[in-house]
Amino acid sequence: MKGKKILSDLMFYVFVVVILLVVILFKTNGTDQTSDTGVIGIHIKGAVNAPGYYELEDGSRFKDAVMAAGGETEDADLDKINLALILINGEELTVPSKQESLSSSSGKININTADLYQLCKLDGIGNTIAKNIISYRTENGPFKSLTQLKKVDGIGAAKFDSIKDKITIK
Repeated sequence: MKGKKILSDLMFYVFVVVILLVVILFKTNGTDQTSDTGVIGIHIKGAVNAPGYYELEDGSRFKDAVMAAGGETEDADLDKINLALILINGEELTVPSKQESLSSSSGKININTADLYQLCKLDGIGNTIAKNIISYRTENGPFKSLTQLKKVDGIGAAKFDSIKDKITIK
């Protein structure tokens, strides 16, 4: 009888350890946008001298990506981007040209195609909420309506109302 109790207790502790290991492994392989190696991969295009894929240190900023891509071209409109924003792994960055900036007709930000830096131009949208928008559309596909944006963590009715006239899905 005592042997069964010891065996039962031992099996319980083994079960608890296995569950803890599974939880730890799940958390380290989850949806974290950073890299275990301390390196992130980004794709930069637009008005830079050497567009393409670059690996940068985790915590790098948009300015670091521009420098890695050989710096901006003479036609780059750096006033349209936030050079201080921190990059996330897998980000696609676009440095607009002055011509592109002038030809932006509607002035609205397309939430289906905007990168982190374009989203951060919206009132009340910072780095965290912009990342949430990108994660949501990556996991769920493009937004089919503007109101679907309310499903993104950090965007309630008030925040949506303050930006709805400045965004589009087309």
